[in-house]
Amino acid sequence: MRSRFISLMLAVVMLMISGCGSEVKMTTTPDEHQAGTADKEREDAGDDAEDAESTAKNTSGSDGVSGASLFSGSTDGKSIQLINTYFDESRYDESSSDLYFQCFGNHILCTFEMEKAYPRLAAELNKIADNEEKSMRDRIREFEKDALDYARDMKKSGVKAYYSDYAEDVLKRADERCVSIIRVVNGFLGGAHPDYYFETYNISSKTGERIRLSDVVTDQKKLNDILEKKLTEDYPDVEFFDLKESLGEYDMSITEGKDEDDGYRYAYDFTLDPDGVSFYFSPYGISAYAFGSQVVKILYSEEPSLFKEDYAMKEGYVSYFIDLDNKYDIGGDVKSVSIDKSDFDENGYFTSFDVTMGEDKAGSGETYCYGLRSFIVHTGDGRDYAYIMTNMDSDYKDLYVADLGGSGLTCSKADDGFSYTYKDYLNEDSGVYGEVLPTAPDELQLAVRCDLLSTYNAYGSFKPGAKGFPELNGEYLMIPEGFTLVSKEDVKADIVDEEGRTAEKDAGISRGGRFTLYRTDGREIVDASMPDGRIVRFKVSGSYPHMVNDTIDEEKLFEDLFYAG
Repeated sequence: MRSRFISLMLAVVMLMISGCGSEVKMTTTPDEHQAGTADKEREDAGDDAEDAESTAKNTSGSDGVSGASLFSGSTDGKSIQLINTYFDESRYDESSSDLYFQCFGNHILCTFEMEKAYPRLAAELNKIADNEEKSMRDRIREFEKDALDYARDMKKSGVKAYYSDYAEDVLKRADERCVSIIRVVNGFLGGAHPDYYFETYNISSKTGERIRLSDVVTDQKKLNDILEKKLTEDYPDVEFFDLKESLGEYDMSITEGKDEDDGYRYAYDFTLDPDGVSFYFSPYGISAYAFGSQVVKILYSEEPSLFKEDYAMKEGYVSYFIDLDNKYDIGGDVKSVSIDKSDFDENGYFTSFDVTMGEDKAGSGETYCYGLRSFIVHTGDGRDYAYIMTNMDSDYKDLYVADLGGSGLTCSKADDGFSYTYKDYLNEDSGVYGEVLPTAPDELQLAVRCDLLSTYNAYGSFKPGAKGFPELNGEYLMIPEGFTLVSKEDVKADIVDEEGRTAEKDAGISRGGRFTLYRTDGREIVDASMPDGRIVRFKVSGSYPHMVNDTIDEEKLFEDLFYAG
């Protein structure tokens, strides 16, 4: 069984994303500033899990109409639903409890429902996850003694520093045809500087088999000619090795490098993006370390004769950003989009970020966050947005939306009274905890933090509205199972049907009634089910403690409300 870092048991309390997702830092030195930020994110995630688990033990099971189940991770069947999970293998000095080897990462796996619908895909993703954790444990065994000696020596010099090993899996595409993932392995294992490199996984959703580049591309010589031309044009300041010779060492018929009679053959690191194929070259691959990495994007529409099949996603897509050039087809041209944090304080928090696309730049305005994750949303009608979700203290998050395809690049906070976050996922049987990754533009699986008759994340399916801001599909957010309240007083409330129509006005409910929170509008309405199947509507208003139906203090009405501090 894979060990997993439980960063998200928040379904019953709150969600704190650890930041190991699409914003793993490309460090240049193992300095205390960046290490401290990573510590903050991971510690908060761990505290979150403990708080959530404690609260879960104090909530009772549901009765009557079921709420949104954390244990099923139900899907609408129109998109492949994947989850992001975390693992942590960090090591601490027994004599001082100081961190000396920071090792953690994330996996992208299928939900339980997707495992049933796509069993071979699920098996391959599980295998990839297992192999990554094994590789990290192997690196720990190899470097652990050196890491401990290094941390102790640096401490004597008055510096907090340690070895690090991050493995970041980022989803570039998920649909019925394939799932494409890029992994950035990044860390400091001694030597003059940190290092990082790429691994890519392109998997057939139906067969679970790896897709080779030769399954996609018609002609390797033509491919290398295009790559050579794009590399020299896109990176004019990079001093490449002999590109023809370097690219000639690659073999598009393999998915992993191997020895051949005529020398070592390299596998291309590529992702099958929604709009084209991206090629990733790690440091030392085709140029010296000092020149960093290079990324080349070839659109399906740009070189149609190069591809055996057009893998373009025609009806819109969601694709996640990495700390590299994120190149997408925006209005028919390949444009590089980046999210750049700035103005860090002494605690590693940043107070602003910029969205850059080509020569255009748009700022976030003032914020105060310790991490962010971002993804592009390309709608079926051709609109392009970047969603940027920032992590702040006390589990609050802000969602910013950058309009990439309008009359000019803009970035605005989705300030509509909602605190958006990712949908929690929990499969108790397998011990898998995580967050659901939005994968379809018109069915963005998101959550909203609510403080209505308890604290919880209520789930819904969203789509980009007129300004790109999330717009709820339907009227209600579903509340996770586990919140059953007992009334201490008699109460009058409306009974409503599944459509929210009033079935009985001011029904009298005696003290001792049991109410399982069911759904909410996220603002003031909370519907709860009773054991007899009736749905009771409560209107929650005012500041804490809230008033219920404008008549009674919630603390006087209900036993044991569960609010997060």
